[in-house]
Amino acid sequence: MKFSIITPTNNSGNTIIRNVQSVINQTYKEFEHIIIDNLSKDNTVQLLKNVYHKAGISSKLTVISERDFGISD
Repeated sequence: MKFSIITPTNNSGNTIIRNVQSVINQTYKEFEHIIIDNLSKDNTVQLLKNVYHKAGISSKLTVISERDFGISD
């Protein structure tokens, strides 16, 4: 069974790597990681893509970067 992990972000370049490493290091590998980004102005999106690329599992990452109205949106 595949499961989805959804992580909201906004200018999270300083902290997102810990989240991503935790997801990647899980022993159960049937997952997708969906990042909903509020048009970060820092390096959040590029960091995410780099970490997944280096781990060789870029296909497990989906990044949606669009304007939203807060975490509940």
